[in-house]
Order: sequence, then structure tokens, then C-alpha cells
Amino acid sequence: MIEIRNFRPEEWRLYRGLRLSALRDSPDAFGSTFEQAMTFEDGVWESRLENIDPMVNCPVGAFEHRRAVGLAWGVIAAENRTSADLYQMWTSPECRGQGVGRRLMDTVTQWAHVQGASEIVLGVTLGNIAAETLYRSAGFEAFGDPEPLRPGVDKWVTNMKLVLTRA
Repeated sequence: MIEIRNFRPEEWRLYRGLRLSALRDSPDAFGSTFEQAMTFEDGVWESRLENIDPMVNCPVGAFEHRRAVGLAWGVIAAENRTSADLYQMWTSPECRGQGVGRRLMDTVTQWAHVQGASEIVLGVTLGNIAAETLYRSAGFEAFGDPEPLRPGVDKWVTNMKLVLTRA
């Protein structure tokens, strides 16, 4: 059974391994690169999970038998508390098609709603049909013009937004 929960500070090595796996497996899905991330010292990885303010950060993992198999990270910026961003969304290949991505996304969406955000925004690489299908099935809609994924690559990202309804 796969458990969805926040990463704990002491799990920074597990988070690092999962993030590196995501960057290696899906290099065109992220603004960061595996090569960049490999240069980070342990302290950089450790600091990402230290002193997390649950009002602005939601680092969520999917765990199967103590092994991390999925990741999503929600962020609410101080300058715009009404909008949350969904970053680092990834599921390991052996767990795809089992609803793990949906559960990760739903966990971050629920967190954003509880924090008072009225929308959640993400970027998806054009051509990533599986990710786009997942987001559309949850109610995300594309907005704005596509943007470059990162300098030096011929990949584009479309922004998508989900309006969070108030109960």
C-alpha cells in the first residue's frame, strides 16, 4: 500500500534520492536539471526540509514499504497568499498508472485550500500527455502563452490553473 504524507526533516536523504531520480528519469519535465542538482552539497538538501513552515510549504511524498516512489511540492509565496504553486510533481515509473500522481496532486490541492489559496498553478511541458491529462481531469485549465522550459532547450511549458472553490 502506498502512503501519501509530508516528508520529515530527517528524511532529506530520501528526498534527495527521489528528486535526483525524477530529474534523471524525466529531464524535460522540470526547470532544474540532474546535473545542477548533483552539484548541491548535503546541506542544501537537508535545508530544504528543515524548519518547513506548513503555511507556505507542503513537501509531499508517496511511500511504499519505506521507499519513496513519488513527490510533489506545494508553495504559497508571501507576496500572493491567494495563489499556490505545484512543483516537483513526479511518480516513479513502476508506480505510474496506479493513482499515485492523483493522490499527490490532491494532497497539495487540499493543503492549498486549507491555507486559504483560491487557486493552484503549475507548469506542464508541452507534449507530456500523461501529466496534462491528469491535470485536466482534476479541473486544471491552460492559461497564457507557452514559455521556455529553461535556457538552452527546445521545450516549452504551458501554465495551468485550478480555481479552488470555497465551501
